[in-house]
Amino acid sequence: MIADLQQFFGVNIEDVWRGLVSPAHVLDLIQGLYAVPQSRWRAAVLTDEPPARPQPGTPPSWLGWTPEVARLTAIADLITAALAGKKAKPLPTPLDRSPVVTTSSIREFTQMFQLLR
Repeated sequence: MIADLQQFFGVNIEDVWRGLVSPAHVLDLIQGLYAVPQSRWRAAVLTDEPPARPQPGTPPSWLGWTPEVARLTAIADLITAALAGKKAKPLPTPLDRSPVVTTSSIREFTQMFQLLR
């Protein structure tokens, strides 16, 4: 998460202790990391551990799974179904791998963060 904050938002976490950035702002940025497909934090929260060498037919990682990739996968599934009929098997997606984890409060968010440490 610290690396993601630096890479995607240019925020050094040590600036919180220096009083240059408020903790509330950092929490907002962390929530924003869910929208960044290349975020390691997003992949961790989605309980995803990308394999070093993905195997054919296994669900892909959430890391890098963009809306564009999701749309292209859906298009490929539609074309395959049109050509192969009922025998068509949809391409695997990260949804096949793991459930999405969400929080409804700062308390739950903090507890989840403690589990990921």
